[in-house]
Amino acid sequence: MKRTLSLFVLFTLPALMLAAFVRLPSGLQNPKNKMFGDRGYRISETITYDYWDSDWHPNQKFEFVYDANHPDQFDAVYSMMWDEETGSYQPFLTLDYEYNTAGRIVSTLGFMEIPEVGPINYVSMASSYDSQHRITHFLMSVLNFMTRTLEPSVEIRITYSGNTLSEMVAWESLSSRETPYSRQTFDWDNNGRPISAYEEVSVDSISWTDYSVTTTTYHPHDTSNHNTFIEFFSVTLPKTYLSGTTFTPGMPVEEITQLWSGGSLVNDERETYSWDASVDKLQSIVWDYWDGSAWQAQDRELYAYDTNLNVSEITYQYLQSDWENDTKDVYSWESTTSIDDPATPAPIALSIKTYPQPFLEDITILPSSKNTGDIELGIYNLKGQLVQSQSLRPDQAMVWDGKDANGRACSPGVYFVKASQGRSSVSSKIVKLK
Repeated sequence: MKRTLSLFVLFTLPALMLAAFVRLPSGLQNPKNKMFGDRGYRISETITYDYWDSDWHPNQKFEFVYDANHPDQFDAVYSMMWDEETGSYQPFLTLDYEYNTAGRIVSTLGFMEIPEVGPINYVSMASSYDSQHRITHFLMSVLNFMTRTLEPSVEIRITYSGNTLSEMVAWESLSSRETPYSRQTFDWDNNGRPISAYEEVSVDSISWTDYSVTTTTYHPHDTSNHNTFIEFFSVTLPKTYLSGTTFTPGMPVEEITQLWSGGSLVNDERETYSWDASVDKLQSIVWDYWDGSAWQAQDRELYAYDTNLNVSEITYQYLQSDWENDTKDVYSWESTTSIDDPATPAPIALSIKTYPQPFLEDITILPSSKNTGDIELGIYNLKGQLVQSQSLRPDQAMVWDGKDANGRACSPGVYFVKASQGRSSVSSKIVKLK
C-alpha cells in the first residue's frame, strides 16, 4: 500500500521512524477536510492492532497531551509498544511540539526510550512560514547511531505564486531511488484544485528528468480550493511523523499515477475513493496496480465512524484470493472548546499557571477552576511516568521541588503537569534546568 507524507510528495523514511507512525485522521491534520470530525472534538488516543492467528492483537498506543490554553494544540504525543511477555504497553517514543503565535508548529523533538539507557533525542523537525502563515520550509533530522549526532534526512521547500502553491522541491538522504531530489509542479482547475501533479527527479538539483504524472478527479460535493491545499500542507508537513497514510484534501474520487518510460507515460498506480454522499464521509480507499493490461486491486482501507461522525476505526486489508485483514487503527475522541483563531486562548473552566519557567530548583503550580471539588495534580516525565502527584483545592498552589515521590531528584528536562477535576482535564509543559 502506498504511504506518502502528503498528496504528491513521495518519501522513504528510516525504518525506526516507520515503527513510530500513527496514522492520524485528517480531521486532526486539517479541520476543513470533510473526511473526519469537525471542530469541537479532538483525538485523545489511538491504538494500532495487527491481525494474526485469526484475531486482532495490540501493537502500539498513542496518547495526546494538549495545551491548557489552546485545546486544539497538542504539546506532546506519547507512543507505547505492546509487550507480549508482560501483557502491557511499554514506553517507546515521545514527541514534543513547539508553536508560534499563529498556532503553527515550528519545531518537534522526538525522544526514543532505549532499554537500560533511557530517552535519547533521535529526531527533530523544524518548519518555517511566510507572513501569510504558509509553510515554506521543512527540515527533518534523524539520529545517526554511529556518530550519535542528528543529521538532515528530509528537506522540503515550497514556493508560491500569488495565492497558488507553485512548486515543491524535496531532498531525502535515505531515498530508495538513485535520485535524492524531487520537484513537483501542478495544474489547477477553475475551482483552485490540483488536477495534475508533475514530478521530476534529479541527482544534483540542477539537471531534472521527468518521472511521473498524477491526475486527480473530485466528487461533485467537493468545495476545496487553493487555500484548502495550502492549509493542508502547512498543517500536515510539520506533523509528518504522525501522518503515515495518504490523505488528500477535499473529496477526491480517483487518483492515477503514471510513470515516464521510453518517452511515454505508463500506468502505475490508481487510488479509488468511495464516499457516503449523505454526510460527505469517506467509506473506503482502494489501491490498484497496473499489470500491463488492466488494473488489479492490491490494498484497501475501510472507514468507520462514531455517532459524532468522527472516524473511529480504519481497517487496512490486502487482497489474495479474498480481502485479508492486515492492521487497524482505533481512534478515541473527546469534546473540546475552541475557536477558529488558534492564537486566541479558548475560555475554559480549568486552567494551570506555572512559575518560574523554566525553573532550577522549585516551581509553583497553581490550578484554577470555576467549579468546586478537589483537583488532582500529576507531574509526568517524557516517558509518561507519574513522578509526583497531589490533591488540591481550587486556587491552592503546589510547590514542586523537582523530586519524585520517593524524594529522589528528577533529571533536568521536559515534564508535563496534568490537572483533573471531574470529567475535565488540562495539561501544561514545564522545563527543569540543570
